[in-house]
Amino acid sequence: MRLASTLAFLLVLAFPADASWWLRSGNSKTFTFKNLPQSLWSQGRPLEQKKPPAVTVHLPDNYSKKHSYPLLVYMGAARGESGHRAEFLRGIFGAEDLILVSMPLFKNPADIKKHREMANIHELAIEPGQAGLLWSCYQPMLEKVFSEIPNIDRDRTFIGGFSNGAHATAVLLNDAVAGPGLRSYFTHFYFVEGGHFLQLTASLPDATLLFMQGEHRAPWLENAAKPLRWNVRIGVEVRTMPGVGHGFPAAEKNWLAAWVRKKANLP
Repeated sequence: MRLASTLAFLLVLAFPADASWWLRSGNSKTFTFKNLPQSLWSQGRPLEQKKPPAVTVHLPDNYSKKHSYPLLVYMGAARGESGHRAEFLRGIFGAEDLILVSMPLFKNPADIKKHREMANIHELAIEPGQAGLLWSCYQPMLEKVFSEIPNIDRDRTFIGGFSNGAHATAVLLNDAVAGPGLRSYFTHFYFVEGGHFLQLTASLPDATLLFMQGEHRAPWLENAAKPLRWNVRIGVEVRTMPGVGHGFPAAEKNWLAAWVRKKANLP
């Protein structure tokens, strides 16, 4: 019995488990980063409900290692997502053809406290001062995701979010370090009711930008898009969501999903 156990142990050492075992159709995998700061999602919860910072990937139902796939990252509003689930994105972008990724938001607790005292900024709002913190968290997360999945089509990659998620995307692109770092992974960027402070920087040429603004709040994002349109190397689109204020209803999620599929040349 001992001999059999020893042989089994030696076989495991000689033939380690395949790290890509999870790369199968419809599978999800969550990568945790316990050395990173608490996510904004966790900061708003009691101790027993907190979770370590994480990013979750969900593979399409028609996934195969023989083909390449577009990848899309979504970041949510307010406190954002936990980063521990991504299946909900199938309800927006569909179950096939796209690798879906959910990432959390981050904000320095000291800044939350400081912004609570300021009338011109919401205490949870992601603003330019968070660029360093965001990139210190997202860089290892993205490095892990892109190294784990060998068949991501780098020319068909999307990142953005709704409200605070859109703010985080703009903050990263504006930054001299985070902007080029983000562009090394992504080509298409979407901003739903957020990201109005996006600036024309060296990170934007050859990128595609989509701004989705609520009709009742227009033209705030359209005004942000105007100076960017002057650069012929940046593709800029603005969608005014009819009858919408600061929201992201199902019909507009469907519109975004159709836009993503069109840009990714998916049926």
